[in-house]
Amino acid sequence: MGAVAFWVAAAAVLIAGGWFKSRNDAQKYATLRTIIEKNGTADESQLRALFGPPPAPPGVGDFHAFLRVIGTVVMSTAVGLLLFFTIYRQAVNQNDGTIGLAAALLVAAIGAGFFFASRWVDPRRAGLGPGHAS
Repeated sequence: MGAVAFWVAAAAVLIAGGWFKSRNDAQKYATLRTIIEKNGTADESQLRALFGPPPAPPGVGDFHAFLRVIGTVVMSTAVGLLLFFTIYRQAVNQNDGTIGLAAALLVAAIGAGFFFASRWVDPRRAGLGPGHAS
């Protein structure tokens, strides 16, 4: 029952967030319609004040951060798997636990690969060319 309540609460938070965002957007467009009806046109300063600056396109730094975050999450998952399979190996089955430990180490290696791959897309070295590791 507690798990159901958690997921219902999580869904309610996500739905409410989407509703507030769509309501805010609708109010902005209603304000724009009012400005155009009143003045006939809307200049660029009014549009920027209403909608804000356009979002910047994703760059090299975004991919760098993405690789770092994914690597960290995958390595953290590997630590959890290592703990689980260590306990499982001691308590239940040694053979299956050993296979699980090997799988956890493989997951850790993949996470480390993501983490260290971000070195080649480091935003401070973006001008040095692809694959420049020094």
